[in-house]
Amino acid sequence: MDFIIKKDCLNKYNSINLYLENIECFNIPIEYVLDIYALIEKEDDEYNAIEGYLLLSSKASKLVSDMYDKGKKNLYYLSNRIPKYLDICILTLKGEDELSFFVLYDPVLDAEYSTIEFSNCCSYEINEDGNILIKFGKMSNCPIVERKPSSYYIDGWKDRFIFQEDIIDLDNSNYELIKKDELLLLNTMYKEEKISILFKEISEFKKYMDGAYYLEIYQLVDESFFVVLKDEISFKCKSIILK
Repeated sequence: MDFIIKKDCLNKYNSINLYLENIECFNIPIEYVLDIYALIEKEDDEYNAIEGYLLLSSKASKLVSDMYDKGKKNLYYLSNRIPKYLDICILTLKGEDELSFFVLYDPVLDAEYSTIEFSNCCSYEINEDGNILIKFGKMSNCPIVERKPSSYYIDGWKDRFIFQEDIIDLDNSNYELIKKDELLLLNTMYKEEKISILFKEISEFKKYMDGAYYLEIYQLVDESFFVVLKDEISFKCKSIILK
């Protein structure tokens, strides 16, 4: 059942915790919360925000997370930390009772967990009054991209295999990569069957280390693809074909 959180629901709470993907937390005193709206969907015992926003006083900009380094305090100010990664994933209303809900955080990351595209994240802005406006879910200014299984983006996969795979496991002892100009050919084993996957018009090729364990593919906002062969390489490409 869906329900809505608004500013007049905050009377019984004294603060709001913003939890980030790396488990950092910003504790926001309730007097810094100028407005809030969240449309919440309950699934079993889990609450998820379909859409919403949090309007904070400009005073919140100098709050620091619970993981700040005293020698580098400015890096952990809310106004520096959150816009850099946009990685808020949980909001918790704290008081005599607590209410926690998840907000959408599912960006495209490379093999070193650096952000390639801030899709499916909250957005952060300073409004005309100098206050902080954080939007999440369908209200976010960041693009929302439906994530599909990695194999869905490989032309010819569904004609050969029954199941779609979110992550395609690779046989680390039995695969090879052949790169030529803007082409990359991956020869490997999948479920005891030899397969070859051709990536076309590749760019932004990065190599990290030897040895890949799985293949993961994301579609980007511009409809190109970002490919990670964890933990060896990552790159962008325009099309992917099962040979």
